[in-house]
Amino acid sequence: MEERRKYPRRRAGCGALFKGGTQALERARLRDISRSGLFIETQLPANDGDVVIVNLDAYDLGKDLSMRCQVVRSIPGYGMGLKITTTTDDEFLREWLSHIRSGQEHPGGRYGAQDQHFRR
Repeated sequence: MEERRKYPRRRAGCGALFKGGTQALERARLRDISRSGLFIETQLPANDGDVVIVNLDAYDLGKDLSMRCQVVRSIPGYGMGLKITTTTDDEFLREWLSHIRSGQEHPGGRYGAQDQHFRR
């Protein structure tokens, strides 16, 4: 299968919260992310085409990162692939991604993640 992603994905385990679809607020875990999309693991994903708001716990970086996304792939009981449509801080996202090395998990924080700490 041909790779269709514009930007490479980076593994990044951190806590996340999302709302949208039928969920008022649901905990999730970020599995991977790029400048244009991400995959979050959750037992209760929204439906394909739904718009969701995702808050990544970048607490160790001194801020949270919020983004509006569209669900492009929903896998019930596992998670969802999301296309990022807007973020609260595009430059912060790019900087954070430049520090994530493939296979390394960042950051830990308040939403239940137990990963290594990343400092700016």
